[in-house]
Amino acid sequence: MILAILSLAVLVASCSNGSQQEGSNAKLPLGFTTDNIKNAVEDYTNYRLWFYPNKVERSKFELEPFIGDTINAEVRIYSDAAEKKTVYVSTDMGDWLVKLIESFGIVHSEGFLDKENAPMYPVGNYETVSSFTLEIEEPHQPDFGMSPRKEKMIQATEEAVRGICKDFASGTESNLWRGSKAYIADFYEYEEGVEVWFVRQDGYVWYFPFQITEKNGVFETQGIKGFGIDHMEDLDPMMPGRFMFDKQTSSAVRQLECN
Repeated sequence: MILAILSLAVLVASCSNGSQQEGSNAKLPLGFTTDNIKNAVEDYTNYRLWFYPNKVERSKFELEPFIGDTINAEVRIYSDAAEKKTVYVSTDMGDWLVKLIESFGIVHSEGFLDKENAPMYPVGNYETVSSFTLEIEEPHQPDFGMSPRKEKMIQATEEAVRGICKDFASGTESNLWRGSKAYIADFYEYEEGVEVWFVRQDGYVWYFPFQITEKNGVFETQGIKGFGIDHMEDLDPMMPGRFMFDKQTSSAVRQLECN
């Protein structure tokens, strides 16, 4: 009898939580749910901890002190004068917000905002529609995922890299660039940029970012001004440029060689 009462209580609680979840999701913009918002905040928190630890770059958005803690978070909806709804998350980690957007069917963070970020920081009234808890784990390699769309983005970047390698081969320093390696840093498919590191055999490194755009299902790349670094291997591993180089080349989504 006692077991039956306990089972009934668990069932009622489960149904109640499910109803609350469905109710909160109904208030969110299309494509958003409390679950995918939570996943997005977890992913972005890990991303920041992995690529921008305090030992490399100091930030006013302190995350490392909360590693191992359970954090309370609430989902807020701010509406502007045109009744456009924007989703933000507030947490116990600080007096700042996480902005969430949806791109290509993926809900993801657009970064942290505090009141010093005006006019980007939201103003006016907001509605708290749901809440959840976060377990702040030790940082780990982000899962950037793979999809047919992302594969096309990678192929477009590879084509651009091969074009640059051809330019190297016909330039006055062709001997220096022969045998160089190009590392395409992994990325999320909703991003509009791809980062590439060219590494010569003499230790010279050239960082070359690309803007990537889609038109009628075809991806095109446009190079953005980068910079060169002499003898990267001699730099302090905790310097921001060297740290990012190590992280991105060790987990590159593609690696090519300039022959």
